[in-house]
Formats: sequence, C-alpha cells, structure tokens
Amino acid sequence: MKKILFATTALVATASVAAADVTFSGFAYAGVRSVENADTDVTQSVRIVADASVETDGGVKFSAHKRLVNGNGSADYGFVKVSSGGAQVTIGNTHGAIRKIARQVIFTGYDNGGLTAATNAPGSVTQNDGSDNIYASYSVGGLTLGLSTQMAEGAGRDTEYGASYTMNGITVAAAATTADTDFWAAKVTGSVAGVSLGLGFNELEETVLTASGSIGAATTVDFGYEDNTAGGRYGVAVNHDLGGNVSLIGDVMQDESDVTTMGLGVYFNF
Repeated sequence: MKKILFATTALVATASVAAADVTFSGFAYAGVRSVENADTDVTQSVRIVADASVETDGGVKFSAHKRLVNGNGSADYGFVKVSSGGAQVTIGNTHGAIRKIARQVIFTGYDNGGLTAATNAPGSVTQNDGSDNIYASYSVGGLTLGLSTQMAEGAGRDTEYGASYTMNGITVAAAATTADTDFWAAKVTGSVAGVSLGLGFNELEETVLTASGSIGAATTVDFGYEDNTAGGRYGVAVNHDLGGNVSLIGDVMQDESDVTTMGLGVYFNF
C-alpha cells in the first residue's frame, strides 16, 4: 500500500486548502479452477482502489472510496462517508442495515472469495453494495444501531433497520426490512480456543455456520456451510502466507447438487 499526501496551496500566500490524505491500494489473483465433470479454467483479476479523506476543524471526517480498476463486480463502484464520533453516514455503493448489522458470511476461494459465500443475507432480498443506498449508524460502547434506504425514490423506498450488541467477545445482532418480503436476519458470533465461530439464520429458514482459525504461524482455514431450501452447500479454503502480502490458497466447494469445484491460486495485496 502506498500513501501519497497531497497539499494544494493557492497562488496567493494569503489563501490555502487543507491537505487531503489519499491512499491507493488493491489486490490481484491468478489460479486454476476445476469443476467436477466440466471445465478446468485459468482465472485472474486485478482491483485498484483509491481512498481519500479530509477533516474539518470541528472533527467531522469526510471520506471517499472509489474502485479505479475492478475486474470483479461493478466497474463504477464508490461511496462518500461522513463520520463524527460514533455516528456515520455512507452514501453510494454500500450495504444496507441488514448486511451491515446482521449478515453472517464467509467467502471462500483464491479469487477474492469468489468460489462460494455462505450467508444468511442474500443480495436478492437485501440492500447491497451493488446498488446506491444511504446507510446511517451510531455506535456507543458495545451497541450499534443501523438504518438504511435507497438513494433513488423510484416506486418507493424500503427501510432496513437493525441493532447489534457485543459483550465479552460475543456479538448478537438482528435486522429487518419494511419491504413486502418482511425479510429479517440474525446472527451470533464469538470465538473458542482461537477459532472464530458464527451462526446465522433468517426469515427464509436458511441457516449458516462459519468457522475460521489458524494452523501454525502461517496457515489459516476458513469453512462455511449454508443450509437452504435447495439443500446444503459448503466451502473450505486453506490460506498459506508466503510473506510479502502474498498467499497461496487452495479451495473446495460442494454445492446443493453435490457437484464439487476445486481451485488453487495465488492472491496478493498491494
């Protein structure tokens, strides 16, 4: 990650503009993906993002996030955030309250978790960062409250709302929507013996189990299982740190039709 500090000054000595903190970062991956009784493909992708922030004399922080190169998802992705103390408002490509507050998810795959995602908050019934939303939250102590809606009024706006509370390393959260779907989601997370565990469920009677932990000093394992109306699906990824922000990742997924997909690739941050 490279940080560049831009200070713009006026041509006259009596006027100036405050410095903006601008950070460029990203990731890339390349690997092989094989589907049972189907094709074996080579995949790759690069993402570069820019983050910028300024702060007023009163301590209000304004920040912006923009994907400059995005090989995985929307090419026009960005948001603006205003924050002060425990309050913040995000406008643009942001998840709504259900996903921000109550989503339990684990992504597996060398391709930025693209192999599979076990989640209790599917994008088809929640406000997600593939569209333009407004998300407001306030946090104090272990309590976080969230509220969101769509930026465009269209045929009407739906509201998502939720709350989470963390105490002694255990988080309990729930969120719902005012949409006609009456969708809600809830989760419980914590850790046991260094293993992060999560349980998620929702109005669709879907259940998600997640686990993530270390094996030795340089290897981690992520596991996710989702039980839904179509059956059960699991994904496992083993991540070995090669140093220098580079990881070798092997992954496997079995879907609801018992089709197995495997992959091996390298992933690195910059």
